[in-house]
Amino acid sequence: MSTVYHGSVPHDVTPLDVLWLARALDGEGGDERAVAATLVQRWVMLGGIERMSLGDMAQAYCQAISPLWLAGGARCRRGGSGHGTPACSASRTAARARRRARPWGELRQDARDAAVWALYTDELPSYLPTSVHYATRALVARKMRSREARREGWQLIEDGPPDGHSYLSTTYSREDTTPLQVRPGDLSELDQLSTLRTPPRVAPRAPERIETTDAGGGGELIALAGVGLALALAAGRRREVARV
Repeated sequence: MSTVYHGSVPHDVTPLDVLWLARALDGEGGDERAVAATLVQRWVMLGGIERMSLGDMAQAYCQAISPLWLAGGARCRRGGSGHGTPACSASRTAARARRRARPWGELRQDARDAAVWALYTDELPSYLPTSVHYATRALVARKMRSREARREGWQLIEDGPPDGHSYLSTTYSREDTTPLQVRPGDLSELDQLSTLRTPPRVAPRAPERIETTDAGGGGELIALAGVGLALALAAGRRREVARV
């Protein structure tokens, strides 16, 4: 089993987490390694395994696999914020349902490779440090002047192409100097991935959302709001643990 360490705090990763990360990458597109690094760093800085598994966080954050954005999910059912929009069209919700059930062997090779790279090598911490959020370039350009961006200290780390992702840090992710380290597990553990099947289920409630991407369906973005506050709370909890 691989373990992601934030300082001395371990956050264990299971093969099921690898599968959900790959499913997210399969739907998000863009630079799969940058997306994977952002998701793992976000998970750890929000409290990691003490709060939820990496797989659950990926489902909560990524519209491409989120149960909230299925046909009967909270966003797409009648009365939901996305009901009647292109993001909740029959084709888009059906694509998400298929991706949530897709076995390892049917995911894009680039998505599988990036998930394994993120969690079964030690290269992730140096790839895109401090990135804890991504969104389409157009959405980032609009949101950078928002109240949330000012309050949370958003800074652009990497500006993607017009049809790709841009990556952001926050004040708290930049100030968190605790080193991140991945201690890879045995690659033989990944043999389980070919047999894993996961029935549809509702992921844990996510932090309050602004926007994340659904690149496979055309770029509707639903990103997370309150990023800085959530990171601050998580950082505070870690400092308290360190003092004990």
